[in-house]
Amino acid sequence: MRGPFGRSGSGPPAFEGASESPPDGPAESLPDGKAGRLSRDRDLAGGLIAGVWVEPALFSAGECARLSALIDAAARDRPAAGGDLAGRVRDPRVRACETLWLDDEPATAWAFERLAHLVAGANAAAFGFDLDAEPFIEGALIARYPGTMGGHYDWHVDRARRGPAARRKLSVSVQLSPADGYEGGALTLNAEGHEVTLDRALGTAAVFPSFVLHRVAPVSLGARVALVAWAHGPRLR
Repeated sequence: MRGPFGRSGSGPPAFEGASESPPDGPAESLPDGKAGRLSRDRDLAGGLIAGVWVEPALFSAGECARLSALIDAAARDRPAAGGDLAGRVRDPRVRACETLWLDDEPATAWAFERLAHLVAGANAAAFGFDLDAEPFIEGALIARYPGTMGGHYDWHVDRARRGPAARRKLSVSVQLSPADGYEGGALTLNAEGHEVTLDRALGTAAVFPSFVLHRVAPVSLGARVALVAWAHGPRLR
């Protein structure tokens, strides 16, 4: 179990809806016929944009506020942890943010279920990776990029050579801040040889391969808050 501002495992911290019939394409095959977290029972409303699956309104405004409040509450108890790089190295020139690790437990299960449905549908429709039936072995992370520290995360990928991060297949980032709640802080990806800046509408989610370069530009005013998670699977070969 992780503490409120810590993490277990050796992988590096990293960056950072629907109706009822499943999307087209084969469902994820699971061992022994078990229905794991990646079983799908919802359509997705989004689509692929420049190699990134963009899903509008994955979380409602109330749900975004509920998740954002978790890092606010934890920060009242003790200072939020900074954003580490690989090997738990801290370099504010590369990454400056506050982080809160979340475990998949009763209080947060609803968010993990929503993430699992998103990953399953986006993967079936756009990526076709082999994923674990229980994909979020690292839990999830709330990252806050305050303008007071010029919060940012320079160009990086989410995979690593060893540890749990070596098995990251798909990255998910969900916008928890209102679009007018901060200045700067754009999430930009380069999945197909050119930069694409993603929609910052509240509750919007992006799903992309964890080897894709991306960054969070410096925040100059207010604070950007995002929920990020990584779906794992067998190593790429």
